[in-house]
Amino acid sequence: MSYGEGRIFQRPGSGRWTVAYYVNGHEKRETVSTEKAAQKLLRKRLAAKDTGQVIETEDNRLTVGAMLDSYEEYLADKKSAVTMKCHLNPVREAFEDRKALSLRVEDFKQYREDRLALGKSKATVDRELEALRAAYRSAMKQERLSRVPFIPMFGKSADVVRTGFVERETFDKILKALRDAGQEGLADAASFAYLSAWRKGEVFPLVWSQVDMKSKEVRLQTSKSGHPRTLPLEGEILSVIERRWAARRFETQTGPAISESVFHEGGIPLGDVRKSWAKACKAAGVPGLRFHDLRRSGIRNLTRSGVSQSVAMSISGHRTISTFLRYDIASEEDKRDALRKVQEKSSEGSNLVGFPTSSR
Repeated sequence: MSYGEGRIFQRPGSGRWTVAYYVNGHEKRETVSTEKAAQKLLRKRLAAKDTGQVIETEDNRLTVGAMLDSYEEYLADKKSAVTMKCHLNPVREAFEDRKALSLRVEDFKQYREDRLALGKSKATVDRELEALRAAYRSAMKQERLSRVPFIPMFGKSADVVRTGFVERETFDKILKALRDAGQEGLADAASFAYLSAWRKGEVFPLVWSQVDMKSKEVRLQTSKSGHPRTLPLEGEILSVIERRWAARRFETQTGPAISESVFHEGGIPLGDVRKSWAKACKAAGVPGLRFHDLRRSGIRNLTRSGVSQSVAMSISGHRTISTFLRYDIASEEDKRDALRKVQEKSSEGSNLVGFPTSSR
């Protein structure tokens, strides 16, 4: 279909649409996913051309390294910046000097194979490639690239829901191992996460300005969901915070000081605790348990205790039921307990389907 000095078309067998227009006698082409998007892009390009503001893309110049630099700069003030940079580091190492649009499907497939050979999971590789795809999309929005190449993913086969959780008896063994190693701050942070079902990224950065000891509340202004929430302090979780309040004073070379961080070790806020955590889990007989599994365990404990779904979500910070249910996983013992209850009801002569039992 022609539109003045440009046109849009779809190649046979292709699901994408191509936008073609001329600049200084040279045809430029860009691809998008829908006909509507193609029409919109062509109007934009022709309007820019009419006003002398045609933006030349960098299809033949932009390297993957430069593209990732730009994307990481864009993410600098966002919560996901550190995580995305970690996902992009191996991508950068593999493709740093390659032209962004020189990469083909086979390049991405080879990347997947190389990462799997290093022992990385399919889910991890997908997260890395999703981060790369986000960088491509950002470059296209900035009009530095005319298209985003197809990047194959493992997809649903890699989207395995973790079922890791820890029972209280085992969790207490983890806490003992941490305390025996002098990791009091990490032990208390783990207790807080287990009881509140909060994310590690919400627990570790807590500072005392977020804690109201008088009202017995912790106020989280920002979270992954972008919504503030308040956690009342009661029972065991209140004891954790009171213990941290007593531990806020620490000694330095120049004398006593007070930590702004709730969870710290000798005044140093908790950071990378993977080695300490892994050692404690191994000592407790649950090697491989992740700190994030405490969130899953906390949610299960809430629902086991009869807390309503809406209240549990308000505590954990989940905004959608679908995401919450990914964490609310029944263990084999939960299922066995449910079947025992059914058997008990049946033995008592209760009618499980709502009909009166026969007197004959």
